Amino acid sequence: MSATKFRFTEQAIEKLSGSDKRARYYDSQMPGLIIDVLPSNKKTFRVYKKLPGTQKPLSVTIGSFPSNAVEQARKQARKAMADIADGMNPNDSKRHFRAASVTLETVYESYKLSRKLKETTLRGYEQVMDCYFDDWAKKRLADLTETRIYRRHYELTKRSPAQADLAMRTLRALFNFARAEYKSSDGRTLFPHNPVTVLSEKRCWNNVARKQTRLRRS
Repeated sequence: MSATKFRFTEQAIEKLSGSDKRARYYDSQMPGLIIDVLPSNKKTFRVYKKLPGTQKPLSVTIGSFPSNAVEQARKQARKAMADIADGMNPNDSKRHFRAASVTLETVYESYKLSRKLKETTLRGYEQVMDCYFDDWAKKRLADLTETRIYRRHYELTKRSPAQADLAMRTLRALFNFARAEYKSSDGRTLFPHNPVTVLSEKRCWNNVARKQTRLRRS
């Protein structure tokens, strides 16, 4: 075998050791399957292959060794390479999966970290999330439909029109943040629709002056 290209086996990969920089090795049995070895000796299987019509190869992470055995890595690599041959970026599939499973709580925490919020502003956000969306914190953002949002706004309006609008303005901001934060490799958002717009479409906003807003626990 050459220094960097050989038939991957568990025994051969176990003999690889980290140096002062990352080393890359190529599987002679399956072109496109590689393993990167870091100075820490961490070993990671990847697919390294071009999408049709592109110049720069994609790097798709398959998994680490020895958690992933060689044949298991080849099986996953075949699927990734089949997707690439069909013009699909497997990394986008992973992004879509992450976006599909992201919760309201996760988006809110990321939102806070991305902004320098005044203490009073942050306290207001915390009260909104605790008072009005505590039962939604673990729900996927994708599950917060127009119907659910319309009903929650209606329920809150019966208690306080100002609170209802305040809660939904906050939720609208989180959806807008998710729209900008979660994108595919070509820059397309994975959250193209903000379901809070249903309140505008149905003219449900109460339009109470914000200075009258007071938070109340339900």
